[in-house]
Amino acid sequence: MLPFLLYKNKSSEITTRDIQSTPKKYSRIPICVHLSSEEKKRKKERCRRKTAKRKQNMQEKTKFASNNSPTSRKFRTFFGVINKQGRQKVVPVERIINQ
Repeated sequence: MLPFLLYKNKSSEITTRDIQSTPKKYSRIPICVHLSSEEKKRKKERCRRKTAKRKQNMQEKTKFASNNSPTSRKFRTFFGVINKQGRQKVVPVERIINQ
């Protein structure tokens, strides 16, 4: 990353300043102006990979829960179901709903 930052100053022309001398509110501006097209592509690709990974993680979390269970957004829940012997056994929600 280059130590330059583009931002508009009060006279509204764009100036290039050193990061150290820029005011705080401009320091979060993404530095895309200086990047070559190749670097921009690489940056976009990395961002795309990250979002894909995040989505996949979310899918893995919700994979176990059925769509109509109240906790389908988060995690699998279990209900205690009493079987024929009178013992309580734990059954996943989706099995109860899908019966």
